[in-house]
Amino acid sequence: MAIGAEAEAAEARRVIEPPADDGRIPFRVRIGVTGHRRLDGAERLVEALREQIRWIRDDLVGLLHGDSVERAVTPVRLAVVSQLAEGADRLVAGEVLAMAAARAEEARLGVILPMPREVYVREQGFSPQSKRDFDALLEQASWLHEPLESEPMAEAYQAAGRQLVARADVLIALWDGERSGGKGGTGETLLEATWRGLPCIWIATVGDLAVMDNFRGDHRKGALTAADFYREVERRTAVPLQAERPLPGPALQDDLLKPLRDSFAGLDRFNRGRLDEGFVQRAVAELGPGALEPGWLSAPFARAAELADRYQRRFTWLASSIFAIVTLAAAMLALSISLDVTALAVAEVVFLGAAAVAFAVVRKLELHGRWLSARVLAERLRSAFYVAPTRRDFRRVVGFEAVYIERHSGDWVQRASEEVWDRRPHSSPLDERLPPDQVEAVRARVAGWIEGQIAFHEKNVAKHARRDKRYRLAIVVLVGLAVVFAALDAASIAHEVSLTLAITLPAAGASLGAMLTVAQHRALKERYTKMKSDLTVALRAVLQADENELGPASLDAARIISQESSGWFGTMWFLDIEHL
Repeated sequence: MAIGAEAEAAEARRVIEPPADDGRIPFRVRIGVTGHRRLDGAERLVEALREQIRWIRDDLVGLLHGDSVERAVTPVRLAVVSQLAEGADRLVAGEVLAMAAARAEEARLGVILPMPREVYVREQGFSPQSKRDFDALLEQASWLHEPLESEPMAEAYQAAGRQLVARADVLIALWDGERSGGKGGTGETLLEATWRGLPCIWIATVGDLAVMDNFRGDHRKGALTAADFYREVERRTAVPLQAERPLPGPALQDDLLKPLRDSFAGLDRFNRGRLDEGFVQRAVAELGPGALEPGWLSAPFARAAELADRYQRRFTWLASSIFAIVTLAAAMLALSISLDVTALAVAEVVFLGAAAVAFAVVRKLELHGRWLSARVLAERLRSAFYVAPTRRDFRRVVGFEAVYIERHSGDWVQRASEEVWDRRPHSSPLDERLPPDQVEAVRARVAGWIEGQIAFHEKNVAKHARRDKRYRLAIVVLVGLAVVFAALDAASIAHEVSLTLAITLPAAGASLGAMLTVAQHRALKERYTKMKSDLTVALRAVLQADENELGPASLDAARIISQESSGWFGTMWFLDIEHL
């Protein structure tokens, strides 16, 4: 079989799907590939491979839905992650792209090179035709990882294999089941993936082309468990146990699809949000008319911004209601004690029950997490809009890896921002040079963005300073009055009123204190002040940059904003009302 021709055919039939008008973002399952360069019985192997790709595209969707009774609204699309070596790497890439094209769906190609491309071509010994196929696939890639310098060959292939495992959602291995050929080989990459709990499909390239996996044990009679699969791969590779890789533990018995299912659920929940007609105009209001041309970002940004505001309003209203109801319950308690009226005690129970119901509603709707996730996504997309004209890869600066947050919320937000980013024009990873005649226009756009961010942070410094001062003053007044009325009660002066207020006012002060903790006005004031200072430095760098420095300077500004929003997300995540 002409594997290069298959890749060419897939490229010729490449489909570019237009973005959804309602801002919904597809969920992309990333298929990693590892395998041999020389494959015997390619025709039979292709049939087995196509069956597994079809399973991932169609049947895996049902497993991602899990036990949900609601029908998912999120379309599932495929991506393939490959090193583009001859043989298995290009075969799987070509088949994924071809299947998507046949269904009029857009598939994406991500490339991880173990070394600089010139060195890689030489090391792999590509023929002229193979080199042309390689270059054509690189041009088609939506993203590319290429080391700037070469490492020793074994370490380079091992590092690339580990990056591929980290990037993939499902790994397909075309492997003969023989002992490992060394670091970064097919067997060792498969072993690394199984040890990390990645869903893996092993298609044997010899014998009867048996197919085994480590994650469908509950769905196929006689299938291997995750632990059995790992032990079988370990036995066949005969790779000695490394000190940094301890024996696999009970985690290998867990549901290996759960991380993928959680990420899908988060994105699907975002896509379910209903919006009013004309919501896309918010992108024009905040980003300018250019947000609608060519429309790759406007609808998802507007959806994220609108939903963030909606969830924030609902969370704030319900949280304030809970604190107010608790205060009223304390007032009923105080009145029932001072007046000895049974009905007031009943009213206290009713108010506490109402507070419990409101708390349950907040927990059930997960408004706090939805608000934060949608807000961070909106800010990611805002930054992407301004960085895109620089032709630099914004993906490199928007990761959550350094921020301790709720894992799967971070994962779906990251996936969504990458999905939108890959729609942008001029998306070839090989084209990062900014034409000289566009430098000043791009500089003005990026500088305007940073200036807008500086103004935003300056405004918020003043706003949060005012609110923090008002809250703290109100708390001091309430506590002071509570002391006064407690003293009056002790002196038997206006006993009923004094006792009631001595009990109610501390509860009201505690409620305001809880609201102040959730709002984090003082911390946000300090954070916005620092951001204003950092962005001022970034603006100066952009204004002084030449055509070669403008892209990196713009990415530095995006990195500052990204790290700030990630830090804010990580801090605020743990300030839901249930943690108070």
